[in-house]
Amino acid sequence: LQEEEKQIAVISEADRNVKQRITELKSDAPELDQQLLSAVQEKGYELQEIAEDLKELAEETAKADQLELFDPIAAQDITEDAQEKQEQIEKNLKDVDAYDDKVNDFPEVLASTRAKIAAIIEQNSLHNMKVRPYDNLEQASAEAAALEAPLRAGDMDEVRKIGARVDSLLEDAVAMTERQALLRQNNRRDLETLRLGWSQLEQRREGLRARVLESGTRFVKQ
Repeated sequence: LQEEEKQIAVISEADRNVKQRITELKSDAPELDQQLLSAVQEKGYELQEIAEDLKELAEETAKADQLELFDPIAAQDITEDAQEKQEQIEKNLKDVDAYDDKVNDFPEVLASTRAKIAAIIEQNSLHNMKVRPYDNLEQASAEAAALEAPLRAGDMDEVRKIGARVDSLLEDAVAMTERQALLRQNNRRDLETLRLGWSQLEQRREGLRARVLESGTRFVKQ
């Protein structure tokens, strides 16, 4: 009886939780649909993958609603998956705006990065570098151009991957130039140290030469 009572308590708790979750999923659905519609109209993108995710979310919610009376445990599992999907859809819709801005702002970001690299090269006389930061900029441009297609489709996982590669290429281009500048600065300091040491040795040599000449006038050579 105790085991049965425990099982009943588990089912009762699941039944109570699943009702609340289903209610929340149903109430949030219209807002998500409106957000998708607004994004499609505003950006001019189809976002068919996000639309498909919303359709699957509605189907999971309906299935959980049907199971709630007969199998609240199974309904609870479905609503947990549905809530995760809902959160991912919300994130994807927010990222549509963010990555649309990223695409539009990329030419300005690229120009700024190019100017920064050029300034570092000019300031440190790095015109014959072995590394090729501008190759990274060309790759970043190609990646940014490839980002638009999955963005239009709403494939936000792919969009985020491409966006991360674009950022990494731009950051690496600046970083490799800065490393070369640091090496050049260190080389200059080492050269100055070498020149100073050489100058000191020259002075010592001249001093020794003068002493030798002075000794030559005072002593007979043997």
